[in-house]
Amino acid sequence: MKRNILFILCALVGLNAFAQMAGSTSKSYKIITENPITSTYETGYKGFVEIGGGIGNRYTIGAYTTHGYQFSSFLFTGIGIGVEGAISDSDIRKVFIPIFGELRLNMRNPNTHKNTPFIGTRIGYNMVTDGERGVYFNLFTGYRIPLTYLLAFNFNVGYQLHGGDSELRHLAFVHIGIEF
Repeated sequence: MKRNILFILCALVGLNAFAQMAGSTSKSYKIITENPITSTYETGYKGFVEIGGGIGNRYTIGAYTTHGYQFSSFLFTGIGIGVEGAISDSDIRKVFIPIFGELRLNMRNPNTHKNTPFIGTRIGYNMVTDGERGVYFNLFTGYRIPLTYLLAFNFNVGYQLHGGDSELRHLAFVHIGIEF
């Protein structure tokens, strides 16, 4: 008798749980089925980390980070710093440390388009390890590919100018990075 009552109770609990799952239309289920990548691109803090290289007067490799504020789906401004090494004859001859302000504009709304092209500029001050100082200017265009709700892959190409006491260095560059 105890076995039959236990069997009936288990069956009723199982049927009740199955009925709730089958007829469920809760909001949590709908949120899971929406694409989380294009659901919101909010204002607030945003950061970028990039690596890349350039070719011009010399070859360069470098790493950069920018942190700032996303004012809308289209406009980002921030400040950043980088470290670049000028390569000549297979070793690093000079190390550049650019400190810059950045302006970045998305060309399409990331809330309605998954992948978004962008343009941007960096303008600032450039310090060199041998004591030189000068202007830093960077003009770029790129493409943003979201990876998760809060993370995106960036690819950009452009023109870069390093001004020092003795010479100007013009570069074409390619950078890849992560936006968070």
